[in-house]
Amino acid sequence: MQAVWRATKQGYFDVLEKYQLILQAGKKETFDRGANPYQNAALLIQLRNYVVHFKPEGVDSNDSLTITKRLDGRFRPNAARKSPRGSWSDHDIFGAGCAEWCWRSARSLTDEFARRLALTLDYQNPRPKDPLPV
Repeated sequence: MQAVWRATKQGYFDVLEKYQLILQAGKKETFDRGANPYQNAALLIQLRNYVVHFKPEGVDSNDSLTITKRLDGRFRPNAARKSPRGSWSDHDIFGAGCAEWCWRSARSLTDEFARRLALTLDYQNPRPKDPLPV
């Protein structure tokens, strides 16, 4: 992985490809790019880029249309949204339903990655609570 890091100028390439490379280096089965958890993780990254690198309407409305179609039905709508019920809105990505889908998608990929490498991650084996002081 050090050689990959140097060859890619400190690892500047797709994050999901880094997961694949680590699995390949460990001689483990890589993720199927056409199935979950890979697909949800890829969509999560696309959603993150859509929010972080937002382009106002009219500049590139294809981004909004693409992300809207791919996210439709994956999580419950934002109860506080202002758009008419039954139509998806960008406001839905700022609700609890989307937040829950995001962390579940990220955790699903990470859990499967760890399983393939026979790793136990810190969050998978929580520490026992410290006893209360007497």
